[in-house]
Amino acid sequence: MNSCSDKLLTLNPEKSKVLFATRHEIEFTNPPIIPQVQSMKLLGVIIDDKLSWKLHVDYVCKKSTQRIHILRRLRSLVSTEELHTVYNAIIRSLLEYCSPLMVGLNKKLSKRLQGIDN
Repeated sequence: MNSCSDKLLTLNPEKSKVLFATRHEIEFTNPPIIPQVQSMKLLGVIIDDKLSWKLHVDYVCKKSTQRIHILRRLRSLVSTEELHTVYNAIIRSLLEYCSPLMVGLNKKLSKRLQGIDN
């Protein structure tokens, strides 16, 4: 907060959140004005305080499953090529978003994403 005031910047506590990514629990003698959260969505990626990908993969799988329903409804109305185009636009793009960041993804989470892709 001091660096913000040094630069004449003000934080809006209603729009700000604090996320501590640490193995140890932090205790404050004076609680911060800004609320502390266990996870947050930042640019479409869910980050948690343990820096695991579980919450993000859960979110992507849920959203992808909902979108697969659209493909099922379209199957009788459009050609296979058009269906593939819709898949790439609404599902594959969701699965591949921020994929370079997920280099260390464990096998269980990776299999969940692969199952949606298949």
